[in-house]
Amino acid sequence: MPAAVVNKRKAQAWLRLGVRGSTAAYDEVVNVYTRTDGTLPIGYDEKILVAIWKKLVTDAPPYRAPDPATPYPSSVGGMALLKRILAELRTEVLPPRGDVAWENWALFVYGAAMTVQAFPDGNKRACRAAYALIMCSANIPFRAPNATLGSKLADMK
Repeated sequence: MPAAVVNKRKAQAWLRLGVRGSTAAYDEVVNVYTRTDGTLPIGYDEKILVAIWKKLVTDAPPYRAPDPATPYPSSVGGMALLKRILAELRTEVLPPRGDVAWENWALFVYGAAMTVQAFPDGNKRACRAAYALIMCSANIPFRAPNATLGSKLADMK
């Protein structure tokens, strides 16, 4: 089985952990948004992450439903910060596909997006999807974040 297929399957399995009900949306997100051209699969603005979030967060309570036009009070500043973070990434040079430095990109995006809490519900789901997409697009072996990678993330400046 090709390495890219193995990576996608591992990413999908990690994303589905603990999900109650259908997991089809998680598989679809990985299949649709994984890139093979060396670009950042989540893009440099919020549009792709918002689309992923809407796909994955279908069970939110009505007051936290996936409707960015009616932001949850605590997510307004978070979305502004997420937009700024993604725009800043545009100025960075991405490593070539296959370079393990992509793992640092995946960890950075995961940690930054999780910290700013841009969405009213489902931030963890959206951030995990972003991490998985970057890892799959990087064409490097998929590794789910763990204590070792968490330490690496904590040491990033």
